[in-house]
Amino acid sequence: MTDEQIAQFGRFAAAPPDQATLEQFFFLDDADRDLIAKRRGDHNRLGFALQLVTVRWLGTFLTDPLDVPLVVLDYVATQVEVADPSCVKRYTEREKTRLEHQWEIAQVGGFVSFASAQESLVQWLDRQAWTTGDGPKALFVAAVAWLRTHKVLLPGVTPLVELVAEVRQAAETRLFDQLAGVVSVDQARLLESVLQVPEGQRRSQLDLWRRGERSTTGRGMVAALTRVASIAGLGMRRVDVTGVPTRRVIELARYGMAAKAPKLARHPYRRRLATVLATVRWLKVTATDDALELFDVFMSNELIGRASKASDKDKLRRQPGYARHAAVLRAAVQVLLESDEWGEGIPVEVVWDAIETAVGSRDRLRAAVDGVAEMIPPAGADPDGQWRAAVVERFATVRPFLRMLCEVVEFGATAGAAADFGHAAERADPEGLRRCAQGGCGSGAGRVVVPVRTADARANPKYFARKRGVTWLNMISDQAIGLAGKVLSGTPRDTLNVVDLVYNPDGGPQPEVLITDAGSYSDVVFGIVTLLGFDYRPVLADLPDTKLWRVDARADYGVLDKAARGRVDLDKIRRHWPDVLRVIASVHTREISAHDVIRVLQHDGPAHRPRRGGRALRAH
Repeated sequence: MTDEQIAQFGRFAAAPPDQATLEQFFFLDDADRDLIAKRRGDHNRLGFALQLVTVRWLGTFLTDPLDVPLVVLDYVATQVEVADPSCVKRYTEREKTRLEHQWEIAQVGGFVSFASAQESLVQWLDRQAWTTGDGPKALFVAAVAWLRTHKVLLPGVTPLVELVAEVRQAAETRLFDQLAGVVSVDQARLLESVLQVPEGQRRSQLDLWRRGERSTTGRGMVAALTRVASIAGLGMRRVDVTGVPTRRVIELARYGMAAKAPKLARHPYRRRLATVLATVRWLKVTATDDALELFDVFMSNELIGRASKASDKDKLRRQPGYARHAAVLRAAVQVLLESDEWGEGIPVEVVWDAIETAVGSRDRLRAAVDGVAEMIPPAGADPDGQWRAAVVERFATVRPFLRMLCEVVEFGATAGAAADFGHAAERADPEGLRRCAQGGCGSGAGRVVVPVRTADARANPKYFARKRGVTWLNMISDQAIGLAGKVLSGTPRDTLNVVDLVYNPDGGPQPEVLITDAGSYSDVVFGIVTLLGFDYRPVLADLPDTKLWRVDARADYGVLDKAARGRVDLDKIRRHWPDVLRVIASVHTREISAHDVIRVLQHDGPAHRPRRGGRALRAH
């Protein structure tokens, strides 16, 4: 904490409270006034009232009860009907009166001493530090909020800072000990080895693993799969870390991904093992993702893309011949259609003579029929058969790594479970099935053309013309740039990725305020971000099209009545509230990605309507 923050702890801020704050937190109700009225003298009544509102606002009593902003003094004096607020100066003449009033206010208001609640606070802080891994400042703020919520009188700033630091350090030590304790001696030796730089090399194995393969060729695929196999060969994914919150493991991996190997090697033994273990486990996941993304691009560009181009070229090559055959058949059919107008009883020979005159000869007509027959697939044949045949012809391009792909990547899809997948509440409703889930920061998306072959490039004529490109989703704050970044293939909607950007393991401290453009906004995203504890402020592009929401359909909102076209269904929120909380908790602990949650909840069928869980989040 800074010296300024320490000086302001347990005291009124330099900026006086505004009128809304005064009315909300410094208002005296009838019970308060009855209690104040028992004092004798205006100075005692006003002094008692000031101590009452002070402890409610600050969570502690001031050594000088008169050290309050002038607006607070005037507001309280008006409520207790003291015409001359300056008389309160007499309140401090008798020290015992001030202390007696503090004791009485604490008794009536239910305030307890810090010593009586310290053990409960330590237990709560320990759970927070163990589960979230928050820094000392965030834990200190959370501790103050806990004390105020439970009506515990704040201690001095130094004892509270030391207590928070002690609890946090104990949680960190327990984290390192628990992760290092699940590693065997042989596994520990393997983890130590990845930090060492082999003789004649400039990089450690860990540094080499951090760099993913980007070449969209067969050799690139082999290199990417070799990377996955070498990381998986350590066997660290089989280590049981279920006793540690997933979020802590990921945050430890984030640190390990950013730190240099020599720095990691200088850490104490148990911390070093824990950090490298978390990093290697995370690398196994990211390396597999990189390999599959590379495989997707390889299949799209090198295999399917080239097969499609070859098929298209073959069609273009055959097009002139097809056109000539079609012209012959058109001329013959045209004669047949016109023969209806020649009258009754026209001999067939006459019709054939007319056809031969139109097309040139009967042999030419047969050739046209045979030529067209070649382009018509047999009955029941695959309409994409020609394209698929071209794909099969290019099978040699995937043969070098196909076996390795199946051996290295653990594919876990089970088609047999498809019938059992989904929301039970929606499956039970056939009608529902027929109708088809400190500082301001912002994310900015930059779309750039990629001049080289890369796994991340995708086509989009609107932004990249005939080339391929990527979207760089980046986060900035009012203090720094590059807090977190993510490369998105092509130009996907920012909505699906903005929340994951905030929780990016490679990012920095999480923001308090999240500002995005219209492309990152949706009502479902708004609900998720708000429930995650962020102040969400999307900058909407078209204000005239913005829809406001109302709870009461019959209420009149004056000039805003026409804009309040949306209806919030509170019953819908109540029905799905447990599921909503489970989703938010899973995103917060990083058990699942917000991208997958939003993608599932946002779309339901071709109408792209949110699912029921998504509609509950949107309503919230």
